[in-house]
Amino acid sequence: MMSFSRRVGAMRRPWLMVAVLVSAIALMLGVTTALSSNKAHAEGSRDTLRPGCTWDAAAYWVQKCTVHSNAMNKDIPVQIQAANGNGNAGLYILGGFAGPTNSSGWIDWAHAQNVFVDDNITKVFPLGGKASFYTDWEKPSTSADGTQTYKWDTFLSSELPAYLQANFGVSPINNAVAGMSMGGTGAMNLAAHHPNQFRQVSSFSGYLATSNPIMRMGIAGAMLGNGGYRIDQMWTGDRIRQNDPTKNAAAYRNTDVYISAATGWWNPQDDFFANPVYSVSVMGMEAVSRVTTTQFEGALRAQGINPTIDYPLAGVHNWTNWRKELIKVRPRILQATQSAAGQGVPEGDEPLTGDPGSRSATVPGVRGEDVSPAAQNDAAATGGDVQRAVDNSHQGQ
Repeated sequence: MMSFSRRVGAMRRPWLMVAVLVSAIALMLGVTTALSSNKAHAEGSRDTLRPGCTWDAAAYWVQKCTVHSNAMNKDIPVQIQAANGNGNAGLYILGGFAGPTNSSGWIDWAHAQNVFVDDNITKVFPLGGKASFYTDWEKPSTSADGTQTYKWDTFLSSELPAYLQANFGVSPINNAVAGMSMGGTGAMNLAAHHPNQFRQVSSFSGYLATSNPIMRMGIAGAMLGNGGYRIDQMWTGDRIRQNDPTKNAAAYRNTDVYISAATGWWNPQDDFFANPVYSVSVMGMEAVSRVTTTQFEGALRAQGINPTIDYPLAGVHNWTNWRKELIKVRPRILQATQSAAGQGVPEGDEPLTGDPGSRSATVPGVRGEDVSPAAQNDAAATGGDVQRAVDNSHQGQ
């Protein structure tokens, strides 16, 4: 005869099974709902404003989003232009030394928002990171801008990809990364350290032999002279070589690599005498970039890796040069990420559009008006950041 306790146990088992099934169904429904919610955010058209974002004044469907970084314990502003077609590819576009927090120089002066506007790839412009080289610093940065924790590698390789996947449908393993000047160095290091994340990498006028003693002294001087940033708080010991693209050439074996740097000679249409001090400065910066870029190319070829190169006979360290390079590399980026191309822009000196002085924030897709050189110079004069001031005399050319 079955005891009372056994009968109770037998009676409980079906209910226990029901409870387990109900819990499982509830969990599945909850997961499905969460996935559907994320999917709805991720697969929204480019007219859909995503969580944490507002429409940016740049128009061209650019959103300005706030992404929290636990590693740096602060919110990071990011300008994002969603793919035209719900594609899962992403293009990270890194800026230079100045690290503006309001709007990327790539948008304000190179007008990158109209280069890929109709392509099925999401464009990502992280803001901030002045003098950071987009790396994880060994120590907090102490400068005239205060004490900051710089963990840009962590943000760009972990925290931002998670946000982009959840809200824009960007795959963490189908990306390209590009940058100019300091951003070129950062792009190359990110691609070397995270080959599964980035299929393609482009450096425009980057400094790609950073462990060279002379180059390291130059970087240290630039950091100290522009806000008191210290290179010894960024990389020391083995990490100096670990963040030198030339020393890590083998890491690019399965990555599509595009590198460019001009000679530092003025283009005929540029006016050297409009600002001679500036002119000499950007000539020198570009010439140094050319030397380190060719060194990097040699290191790649020694490993049996053949990069795509572009070494213009004329060109200096400015946005006119970098916009041209972004247009040139566009087909390679789309091919590497298997992204469908839209109409795109012609390769040439077409008028730049969507300048800060003429942009509309009210209609996300409006294509900004053509802007005269005088209007662009006015905008540059009031821009307030170092990079804009440096390039002031060359807007609209």
